[in-house]
Amino acid sequence: MTDPAANTTWTTISAGGWHSLAIDNQGHAYSWGGNNYGQLGNGSRDPFNSIIPHPTPTRVTDPTPNTTWTTISAGYTHNLAIDNNAHAYSWGDNSDGQLGNGSRDYNPHPTPARVTDPTANTTWTTISAGWYHNLAIDNNAHAYSWGDNSDGQLGDNSRTQRSTPGPAGLRTIAVTGITLDRSDATPPPAWNTGSHTWDTTAPAHPAGQVTANIHWTLGGQPQPDYPLTYTYHHFYTLPKAGSIPIQRLSGGTLLLLTTLAALTMTAHQHARRHQPGRHTTISA
Repeated sequence: MTDPAANTTWTTISAGGWHSLAIDNQGHAYSWGGNNYGQLGNGSRDPFNSIIPHPTPTRVTDPTPNTTWTTISAGYTHNLAIDNNAHAYSWGDNSDGQLGNGSRDYNPHPTPARVTDPTANTTWTTISAGWYHNLAIDNNAHAYSWGDNSDGQLGDNSRTQRSTPGPAGLRTIAVTGITLDRSDATPPPAWNTGSHTWDTTAPAHPAGQVTANIHWTLGGQPQPDYPLTYTYHHFYTLPKAGSIPIQRLSGGTLLLLTTLAALTMTAHQHARRHQPGRHTTISA
């Protein structure tokens, strides 16, 4: 493989159907091979039925000044990449909506353009281009898919094509409430994107053991409450939950793991001072 410049080194490489991609040590993206669908990302395309090789790596056009790339993935005739701001981009073939821009067409898309974000402020950590469909993981560790779905490859329990990222068919868990003894934790549990936990505040209660009933849904459907034994302790006393030992990690942070069906619910970061009214965290 011919280096585009002296002393070039590479950090990431991906082989597609008729082309290849790579990221160099400066974070720049390069491509080589076929370009019938504009999959080289250099602003041009070859005639659809022609066979014109491009055997030397050339720069993929940056969508904005100072763009660098962290992840790149070559599909059959399209590509995906994540830039230094954790935004997803695509280019090349869009015959099955695989560019994720809300449309489906047979026109070439020869320069990188943003993939439509499924929610405001979405950023991406992992992305993978398939034959005519894609998978990605966002900053909240949720899986998304889009593109061709003729064989159910989007994992959404259908065979319907999708031109923007939508949840893959992994049924998500959500904690909707926690009742300790007979008192509900308030405010209702909220998802913490930083720690990937469900956060709430335990109500005041005398020292001793109580049953903590976790109210939760799976795929949006209510599930039977999941009980935990929670012990209120006096100041500076290290608690235990159920029969599972708890290890003090740092600064009063505790970690508890329990199994919920085939999933794992994690109750951790009891960021409190072991008194009534302290902070409790539940995550799934």
